[in-house]
Amino acid sequence: MSHGVLVRNLGGLFACLCLVAGCSHGATAPDDLQSAFAGTVQQAIKDATSGGASTQQLDVLERAAKDGGVTFEDAKMAATSTMACMESQGVTANYQEKALPNGVTIPGYTVQDHTSNGGDALPVMDGCERSESYWVNMLYQTQPTSVEANLAFIEKQAPVIRQCLEDAGFDTDPKATGMDLVKQAGDISRQTNGGTDCDSDAGVVNY
Repeated sequence: MSHGVLVRNLGGLFACLCLVAGCSHGATAPDDLQSAFAGTVQQAIKDATSGGASTQQLDVLERAAKDGGVTFEDAKMAATSTMACMESQGVTANYQEKALPNGVTIPGYTVQDHTSNGGDALPVMDGCERSESYWVNMLYQTQPTSVEANLAFIEKQAPVIRQCLEDAGFDTDPKATGMDLVKQAGDISRQTNGGTDCDSDAGVVNY
C-alpha cells in the first residue's frame, strides 16, 4: 500500500476571509473589522472551551481577545504543539510555512497519511488540531490584518481578473470593484466546472 502526504493549515482551511469578517461589499472601515473580529474571538473562546481545546490554545485565544489579533509567533507555537501531539501518537509531521500571494504567511506542516503502526493518520491529525491549533489558526487567518492584506491584494489583481474574464468572453461592469470581479469569477468558475478560473489564475484563493 502506498502512502501519501497530507497538508494542513497552509492557507485555505479558512477561506472566505472577507466574507467571514463581513467585508464582501468593497472597503470596510478598520474599526468595523476589529469590532466584528472581537465577536469572532469571543465565539471562538466559547467553542474552544466546549470543544476540547488545550490550556495553551485557550491562552492564545485570550491573548487575541486582549490584543485584537493573533501573532505569527502564537500561530507557529500552535502549529508546533499540534505536531508534537501527533508525533506522540505515531504520526510523522514536518513543519512548513506557506507565504500566500496576499502576503500572509501561514505556519503549518505536512503529515504522512499513516501512523507508525500503519493506521490512518487523519483521526489523529483532526484530534490534535482541535486540541492545539484549530481556533488559533482560524483567528489568525480571519483577523483584521489578514483580511486587509487580502482586500489589498484583490484590488491589486482586479485588472488581471477583469482581463481574464473579458478574454474568456464574459462582460464585466466598468464600475465593479476587485471583490465584485472575484465574486463574478467564482460564479463563472462554478458554472464552467473550473473551465474558466480567473480568480485562482490571478492568485486569489481566499475571499
